[in-house]
Amino acid sequence: MGRYLVVANLTAESPSLRARVAEIVAADPGAEFVILVPAGGVSLWHHLVGVEAPPIRLGRRRAGRARRRLQAVGAHVISVRLSLREPAEAIDEELRYGRYDAVVISTLPHPLSRWLHRDLPGQVARAHPDLRVIHVTAPGDFYLDDAGLAPPEAGRRGA
Repeated sequence: MGRYLVVANLTAESPSLRARVAEIVAADPGAEFVILVPAGGVSLWHHLVGVEAPPIRLGRRRAGRARRRLQAVGAHVISVRLSLREPAEAIDEELRYGRYDAVVISTLPHPLSRWLHRDLPGQVARAHPDLRVIHVTAPGDFYLDDAGLAPPEAGRRGA
């Protein structure tokens, strides 16, 4: 039975993340998941689409929806955590106090992802060499659709 830290913010509801968690559950039915949402900043995308809600409120909503979506694919989500820290700091803090077998980091693709510009998966792997780091990339059109910027013919995300 493994314990997985799932780190996501904008992509917390992505079909790619759900699919990867479903694969983990299939391979390890007793797996436990903690969802960490580093919700400390408002992205450029939020400014472009006029989202004015505080980052923590957006993070709470995303975290709750992510919990329900991951539970729907069979994940045993034992906790959801929000952090106002930058992602690397939030992950380090969580790993300091919790025991995990792997970290699942969900990002937008290049060039949309600030986390990839900072090489977050690589940073975590270098800082925690004994920990498995699983990187999941959400499709770019997923976030554009979420932000209301996708063309009408773009595929809609499933529940």
